[in-house]
Amino acid sequence: MVKKKRDRTQEQLDQLRQIRTHAADSIPALKEAMGSPSNYVVAKAAEIAEEALLKPLTDDLLAAYQRFMADAPKLDKACAATTAIAKALYALDYQDAAPYRRGIRHHQFEGLGPVDIATELRSVCALGLAQTRDEGVLDELVVLLADAEARARLSAARAIGCRSEVAAIPVLMLKVLLGDAEFEVLAECMAAMLAIATNPRTLRFVVDQLDSADTDRAEAAAIALGSIRDERAFEAIRAKWNVTVTGPIRERLLQAMSMSRTESAIQFLLGLVAEEPVRIAVMATEALAIHRRDSRIEALVAQLAVQRPEIANAIRSAFNRSTLE
Repeated sequence: MVKKKRDRTQEQLDQLRQIRTHAADSIPALKEAMGSPSNYVVAKAAEIAEEALLKPLTDDLLAAYQRFMADAPKLDKACAATTAIAKALYALDYQDAAPYRRGIRHHQFEGLGPVDIATELRSVCALGLAQTRDEGVLDELVVLLADAEARARLSAARAIGCRSEVAAIPVLMLKVLLGDAEFEVLAECMAAMLAIATNPRTLRFVVDQLDSADTDRAEAAAIALGSIRDERAFEAIRAKWNVTVTGPIRERLLQAMSMSRTESAIQFLLGLVAEEPVRIAVMATEALAIHRRDSRIEALVAQLAVQRPEIANAIRSAFNRSTLE
């Protein structure tokens, strides 16, 4: 009878699953796992370090990161270990920019195509780099803003917003004007501008994009304006709504109003539900659905369900209530 060979990697993974619930008491075991040649074992240990915020493992995370990065295509398939480690360092508020700089520049092509599977790593490292005090961070993030992968560009814009550097505003403006294949990237660029400075300059630029012939840019501007709780932003969105008769941007404008969470916006949407034709009332209801856990708004919508039986089913569906009375 042939004796079955031990699967050391599987054994380590099983052990890590068992200690996940008491990670703080298992530092030695996690340190040992960090030294494993298996990138999947190291990735699992890094996930636990991230979840439990285990700062004593910082040096072990860095050592493993450097080891796998030395020959990542060979040692770290799917960027499993390096990505998990970068997430853990970010969660631990690690301030040295070096590992993030290395990760934000990393590309790794695997499989058919081939496909760059290091996109998530670059995205995480962008956010990690943004939280450091290192000089020249903006340069790295601007380069990533031109990345081939949308997810990386999205993270670059978000990270630039986190830096709050006024010098980044013209770069974000240029990116918006040049356009992007992904609506979300444009929205994040404009939201980043407003996060850096909600002043007449940035507000006017974003408001102007509401009238763009590029539908994606116009809708992205609406979402960006909705991301800030500012009455000026709501008034701009409402003004655009008042002159917009048709098109998919109408739904996006209502969504942006609801996102703004200002009392004026909530009352305006409730007014549409109460008084407008069915189609618009339903659109407004669906926009308000993001507040389904707000008991005050839910109660107001419930009253409208009684007053307007023709849209009661749509209201119940939007608010996930089968018995909304």
